Amino acid sequence: MKKELNIKARKRIAKIAETLNLDSCELRFKGCMKNFGIAPAHRHRREWYKNDWKLLSDYEQWVAACQYCHSILDDRSKTSQEKFDKIFNKLRGKEK
Repeated sequence: MKKELNIKARKRIAKIAETLNLDSCELRFKGCMKNFGIAPAHRHRREWYKNDWKLLSDYEQWVAACQYCHSILDDRSKTSQEKFDKIFNKLRGKEK
């Protein structure tokens, strides 16, 4: 079941990214790989979405990130929760 939900979410994310022309990293940290390994970096850990593929794929819940910037964002020893929230709030607005 989780695999099917993930597939639905990824398809919706791909459509949104194509529509908005999100084909490069939105984070642009120092060392950014620009358009290599672009994937959605989510606002919350996977468990938070509780298998809700619509929420998981909601535009406010993810940013397009290269492999390098995604790894920095996910590494809480490099990115504090405050910085993490500031980044998402700037790119997607405050969470409703």
